[in-house]
This record gives sequence, structure tokens and C-alpha cells, in this order.
Amino acid sequence: MQISEFVQAKKKLEDLLLVGAFNEASSVIEQIESTAGFSICVMDLKIAHLQLSLGLEAQKTYSRSLAAGRKTGMLSMLSYFSSWRNEETSDPRRFKKEIPENTAKWNVRSAFREYVHFRTTGEFDYATAENVSTLLRYDQSYSIVDYYETFVRLAVLYSSDAKLVKSSHFADRISELADEIIDPRLAKIAFLKTAAPQHLDACVSPDWATEDAYLRGRLESVIDSSLRRIEIYPGDLRTRHLAAIARIKLGMPTTEGTGIGGLIDRILSSIVSKAIETDQPMIDTDRIALNWRNLGHPATLDAIVERYASSSPLANTALQLRAFCGDQFVDPEVMTQLPATCRSAFGKWMNLNATGAIGPKFYSSNTIPSEETLAPAIQIERGIQQARIEGKLDEALNLSYELNHSQSVLDRRIAARWIANLRLSRQEIREAVRSVATAWP
Repeated sequence: MQISEFVQAKKKLEDLLLVGAFNEASSVIEQIESTAGFSICVMDLKIAHLQLSLGLEAQKTYSRSLAAGRKTGMLSMLSYFSSWRNEETSDPRRFKKEIPENTAKWNVRSAFREYVHFRTTGEFDYATAENVSTLLRYDQSYSIVDYYETFVRLAVLYSSDAKLVKSSHFADRISELADEIIDPRLAKIAFLKTAAPQHLDACVSPDWATEDAYLRGRLESVIDSSLRRIEIYPGDLRTRHLAAIARIKLGMPTTEGTGIGGLIDRILSSIVSKAIETDQPMIDTDRIALNWRNLGHPATLDAIVERYASSSPLANTALQLRAFCGDQFVDPEVMTQLPATCRSAFGKWMNLNATGAIGPKFYSSNTIPSEETLAPAIQIERGIQQARIEGKLDEALNLSYELNHSQSVLDRRIAARWIANLRLSRQEIREAVRSVATAWP
């Protein structure tokens, strides 16, 4: 199996898992295994799939068969940890804490310990190039699929974090790889490196029908168009997010979907409405990020959820860029997080791919398109952003208080974040704390 074929098969698998088509997903996994051979990446996906579709005993049986059938202790150990973290009762946060605590007792080289951390939790100490080389060196002992996926994941990480970009050598050959391998992740990293918009042609354009309906405040149209989009692209979490906002504002119930997509819709509904006063949606998000990190949607979900968990109205640039680079979809809101050298090219690309839509005009500018009618809350928040950029903090604060009078609880929470941010900018600490403390119903 060629790498491009593996990437396409993995996309198909992700779509099937999102809609709950577990039998078809199992067939795709078997196809990948038969053509690409055994890989740790696919092993992790298979254990997670068995847990989701057939339950604990099925994934435990498969995990035990791996331990019994392979001579290498590494694969037995990794299958054991993968099985453990997929258990329904496993707490993803505690799991990530316990792994380094356990490995600290091992009499092994630190490089091996970092590799185990990466393989089991997705985390490692990426401060030095030596650790990066270690991960790739260990993966050379396994499948080319594992080596490729590790390389791309590291490239995404180092291309999205401003603290690491300058020291990264990953981007040096990404453009060449992007020309040979059909993988939107490579295409996006190449775009960040070169600002050449043609790289984005390998990606899925934004859902402009849903975006325009959302910007104009036509919430029923948001739901209608999102259903059509998600039927074709179940992994488009930006569209799922807009649909969740529309349902909450209209007082509609969450759709009871199946598969990972159904769980994601419930998570989005919970964090948008803050209907659940526990951290269960955050735990579910962490579980998806831990067990399905070899797919595209977990980083995007993490970036969306972080916006609601944060007390700041400003996005976490590293998380947003990691989400941007991590899957095939293009979120137009990433425009403000892109390196300055890429923004103009990104805006032109959006306009070329969205004839007649207002979305590209809105997202590629800090101003409000004067000839367009936007939803009042969106128009006010754009005014806040513009005034803040221009240093007009009083004007931005007045607009934030105007938004705080909205009938929508969601709009009022956004307003509270802006009020706190602007008060802090003016060194008004007590008022900032008060605005956050009184924001939640």
C-alpha cells in the first residue's frame, strides 16, 4: 500500500467511525492490515474501534492475542497500555499522569522512556531535537506507516507552535513531500512555509452555505445546510460547531447521532449551552484526543472546546494552528492565527473558492463589510475586535457591554470574556474579576 493510499483509507475509516458504521470500519481496518501490514498506528485504531463497537471484552481479547502472538515485548506493552486507556472506566487525565509515574521506575534509557510516553499518551518532551530524532529512530523498527504518521504529527506540532518553528527542520522538505503524497496535512504545512495558496487546493473548502447563514443570523438555515454538509463530510467539526450554536440559540434539542460524531455533537451542545455543570464534556474530549489521536478530528475538537474553557476571548494560536494542520478541512476563522506572511494568500484563496459568499470578505478583513447585513451579535463582536486592534479600548468596552445585553446566554458569556480582557488591559483587576464571576447563570 502506498502512503497516499493509506492516507485515503484512514480518511474513509474516520468517516465511517464518525457516523457509527462499525462493520464497514472493521472492513477498512482489515484492508489496511492486509495491504500495509501490522502497524502500531492501526493497532491503536483497532483497539479503540473494538471498544466503541463491541465493548471491553472484544478489545481485551484482541489485545491479549497481540501479546501472545508477538515475541517483542514492546508491542505487548503498547497493546496493553492502549487497551487500558480505552476502557470505559479509564480516566484520560489520570492515565496521562500515571504513565510517566510508572516509567520513572524503569531501569531504561531516557530516550526509550520518551518514546513510550509518546506512543501511549501522545505527549513527550519536544524541547530538544534529540528527542524528535529518538521517536523517528524507534519507529524505523516498525511499519513505514508508523514512521510516516509520527513524522507528520511532529511536523504539525513544530509548524504550529511559534516557539518551535524557527528551530524546526520539518518544513524544509514538506513541499516536496506534498507534491508526491496526497495528504492535506502536508499541504497545509507547506502553505505555512511557502504562503503558496495552491497547496490549499488539496484541502476541503469551508462550508460557505452554513458560514453565510450563520453570519447573517439565519439559524434555521444554518441547521438545514449543516445537515447536508455533514452527510457528505462527517468530519467537518467547524460545521458541527455552528450547528450546535444554532440549535442552542433556537432552543432545539441536540441530535441523537451515533458513532464518534454523535458523541462530538453532545460534547459541543454541552459546552455551548453549559447545560452540564460537570467536567464530563471535557473528560470526553480528552478521551477522544487520547484514543483517536491518529485521526484528524480530535485536534479540532480540542481547539473548539478550549475556546469555551478559557476565560479569554482570544484564541490559543498554537492550538488553532495545530487543528488547522491536523485534518483536511479549512476553518476560515484561522485567518487571524496565521503567520502574517500567509494571510493575504489565504484570503485570496478563500475568495477564489467561494463565489458570491460573504464569508471570505468577512474573515479576510478586520472590518465589517458595509454592504452586508450581519447578525447583530456578530456585528458587535467584530466591532469589539476592530476597536481593540486600533487601541480604542473605551469603544471596545462600550460595545462589550452592549453585547452583554443580548438575550442569548452564549452572547453574554462572550461579552463577559471581552469585558474581562479589556478591563485587564486597562489594569482594572477588580472589575475584570467581577465580570467573569457574574457571567455564569
